[in-house]
Amino acid sequence: MSARVVRQLAVVALLGWGGFAWTADTEVKAPAADAERMELTIDQALDMMRRNNPGLVAANAGVEAARAATHAASRLPNPVLSLENSGVSPTHPRATTDTGRTYAVGLEQLFETAGKRRWRTMTARNQELSAEASASDALRQLTLAVYASFYGAILAREDEALADEVLASIARTEALMRTQVTEGDIPAGDLVRFQVGRVQYQQAKLAARLRYDQAISDLVAAIAPTIQVPTDVMTPSSASAWHPGATVVPNGDLIAPPSTTTLEDLRARAGERPDVLAAKRQVDAANAALRLAEAQRVPDVTVGVGANLQGAEYTVGVSASIELPVFNTYRGASAQAAALLRQAEAQYLMVRTAAVNDVEKVWLAYDSSRQVLAVYSAETLARARHGLEISEAAYREGATGLIDVLEARRAYDDTRSGYNQALFAVRLGLVQVEHLGSLGGSSAAPAAGGGGGGGGGGD
Repeated sequence: MSARVVRQLAVVALLGWGGFAWTADTEVKAPAADAERMELTIDQALDMMRRNNPGLVAANAGVEAARAATHAASRLPNPVLSLENSGVSPTHPRATTDTGRTYAVGLEQLFETAGKRRWRTMTARNQELSAEASASDALRQLTLAVYASFYGAILAREDEALADEVLASIARTEALMRTQVTEGDIPAGDLVRFQVGRVQYQQAKLAARLRYDQAISDLVAAIAPTIQVPTDVMTPSSASAWHPGATVVPNGDLIAPPSTTTLEDLRARAGERPDVLAAKRQVDAANAALRLAEAQRVPDVTVGVGANLQGAEYTVGVSASIELPVFNTYRGASAQAAALLRQAEAQYLMVRTAAVNDVEKVWLAYDSSRQVLAVYSAETLARARHGLEISEAAYREGATGLIDVLEARRAYDDTRSGYNQALFAVRLGLVQVEHLGSLGGSSAAPAAGGGGGGGGGGD
């Protein structure tokens, strides 16, 4: 055996052991197969979120509390019944004769003036409507979060699959280069440089796995599966095995359906966004509260009727009383309510302006992402893959160099990764466009103040 062949075999053996150690130290370990998996579609994830998310539970409880407050505010003041027995001696109660005793019964009713009950009911009703709109906005925000986590996990999974595909291609090329080094067709330094290039794809795989785990964690936190076991939204195969420790696996893809929404539609719906409606209802409530504070300056009237019995003498009487605004004229309450109204109007203007601005920003981002996605046509993806296959085949035949293979692989990786990112951007942009308006029924709520001063004094 010649000395040249011996040196080549030694180099190959060294590179083989080094490559094995490199792979053993840096190979991305696939996570152990989970014993229990729960595949979720986006519709199932949204349904679980609506059922179980603590934020929505709290928001809906706030709506119920506001509804009860409206009911309480619309009630009439209760009448006051008084009973009296006087003329009894504390030291000799038995010695007191019937002629010395006085029996009295009275009934008083407070009559609110200046429309206090009406304004009080309108204030509570608008606060109820604001709570409903706030609950709808909480649902809107959580829906966007679920969409982002769900499709973010799918994007990370696609990126990890791309990294696996590239690493498999690198492994095939590396095996060929080892043979070429053994046969003396290429220098050993080319193989070392090629092995160093593996690191970036291993890092990409690790980063994709981290993004996937984080997205799944955010998704699980949003759907809150530990509060309720929604077996009716699961498939039969996964429902029986579901428990809070099961592994959630998103079932879907990044391809977004076409949208018929236009920028003009979004601009027209800017005022229907739940947070805008909630702020508008707060303005209405503050306005009613100001009217109520001004009405407090008009004294209420308490009317009473009574009957007295002293011995054989029976009498009846009528009384009326009003508050004398001597020390408190309620001007401070009126000034406070006026300031709160100005604050609510400023907050409404701020929220409304932000909603209009969001329409423009969301549409620009969505339209831009659609234009970027149009660049990545099926022909572009096929051309990138075909270019990589040609470069690898030419390299195996010795017709091209290592640099050409690396450039073709980088072009293919960038094209696939950019395509996945564009799909994700369009999908998320479509969600934001479709959910700029109201998700709840608060936009169809009746106008504030209706029925505030009517009858219905009893429960």
